[in-house]
Amino acid sequence: MSARAAVLAIAAVIVLTAAPSPARAQQCFPCSILGRSAMLYEEKDDSRTTGIVRRQDAGDVAVCGLQGEWARVKIGYTYYWMKTEDIRLKPTDQEVLSLSLPPNVARPEAIEWCNEAVVSIPAAELYVAGQGGSGGAGEEVVNALTLRQGTLLLACSHDGDWVTVQHGESAGRMERSSLVISTADRPRGVGFTRKRVCKTFLWTGRVEGDQPLIRWDHNRVVRIATLPAGVEVQVSERQADWYWVRFAGEWGYLPAAGVRLVPGTREGFDPFRAVETCPGTFRKAVAGVKRDVLSSPGASEVVSTVPAGAEVFVVQQDRAWAQVLHLGRTGWIESAGLKVLPGEEALARDFDPYPADDSLLAPGLRGYRRDKVSGVVRLGVGMAASPQLEGVAATLDAGIGVGLATGTDLVASFYGIEADDLLAGGPELGVEQVVAPLGRTVVLAARASVGPHWFGGTRHAMTLGWGVWAGIDAALSRTAGIGVGYGFRGEHRMRCNSDPCPEEHAWFHSLACSLRLGF
Repeated sequence: MSARAAVLAIAAVIVLTAAPSPARAQQCFPCSILGRSAMLYEEKDDSRTTGIVRRQDAGDVAVCGLQGEWARVKIGYTYYWMKTEDIRLKPTDQEVLSLSLPPNVARPEAIEWCNEAVVSIPAAELYVAGQGGSGGAGEEVVNALTLRQGTLLLACSHDGDWVTVQHGESAGRMERSSLVISTADRPRGVGFTRKRVCKTFLWTGRVEGDQPLIRWDHNRVVRIATLPAGVEVQVSERQADWYWVRFAGEWGYLPAAGVRLVPGTREGFDPFRAVETCPGTFRKAVAGVKRDVLSSPGASEVVSTVPAGAEVFVVQQDRAWAQVLHLGRTGWIESAGLKVLPGEEALARDFDPYPADDSLLAPGLRGYRRDKVSGVVRLGVGMAASPQLEGVAATLDAGIGVGLATGTDLVASFYGIEADDLLAGGPELGVEQVVAPLGRTVVLAARASVGPHWFGGTRHAMTLGWGVWAGIDAALSRTAGIGVGYGFRGEHRMRCNSDPCPEEHAWFHSLACSLRLGF
């Protein structure tokens, strides 16, 4: 062999050896954005942001991997990181499969996605079709249900000027002009029905090999996504050969043989589980040694196995045995070696139907203090400072508000301030306006009021008092709440009956806390 041929042969071997094997194409899934926008990060576990993605642009985003609370996403040909709490995977296809399926957890409607919407006019009619009437049992009748402005519902399909909607347990048609429809989506079965649901305890697992994440109704299976090997899921419970898991905000079944559990437990809730299935309370506990969970005390049937150092949830306990929850299974383990942690919690919690698109709250401030109340009584106490005062004065603010419109109250109140020999105060009339929602139950509110005051101490005068106030107000319930705010007030002399007269003007800066009760 010539020297030239030998060189070419060696080069060919090097190239063939160094050439990578055919790479497997990375699988990515479509998603939606839960809020109006979400942040993009250069690296996970880092605070550096590189931009935002808006909900209407979510069609360009694909989720290519999840690592704990982080999602690796692809936009065009560029990869970024996002928080998993900001995204939700979308179902990709439907199949009719012959599978040995566990009992159905999610209602069939739970796999139908609708758009969040809100009633945007003072009153709108929801037309619900039913059976019966004067013409006989087979006659279809239409009942009209009046919904007020700010009512949250789901818009599920469009037909010209009409929209098919879901409101609580009622489904019907409404005129599109009476609604503001968001691009945010939500499962129809979850909807906006306020209800109590079960807490669930999530065990971390890693998928081994490509596995289908599914939900089903009879023999109709919806494949939410095909999860590639290595992605992390949160396992709620085991049913036969399947795990009921949460992945990127979605719930579904994965084959149990394709998931390897790893240490780590967190608490969540499952909107598909009715509260009737989880009464009572629990305590957290840690198993000191490996324990089998038995179907009954002393029985031979093992329903689950708790590794040493793993966390379980104790429902009841005596000296010898403890009834526990582990991987969704209820059973009994020996109390010896079980360290029960302090603190008792309820097994159920309220599921708050707060919209992903919080801009829908603006038309009616749904769920806030003016929901189903005609007025509010308020009592506030605080402190004030003024150039005319030495030190800090005490303030009192008591009154009643009557609703003028959504987010607007007419307020009649009494305001007073006292420090040393200075006393000022009197009746006021004003308007309080909710400026903006700041969260699920917190709003920014502003109030302006004016009225005749008595100003005096050793000197007396009739004054015109006025004040402006701004603060945040948090709902404790649908009819009660607390607030804190800053006020700026003035007293301007109208008449003086003493000599010498008080100063022409007085100014106060105040900080106050308030309690309100609706009626």
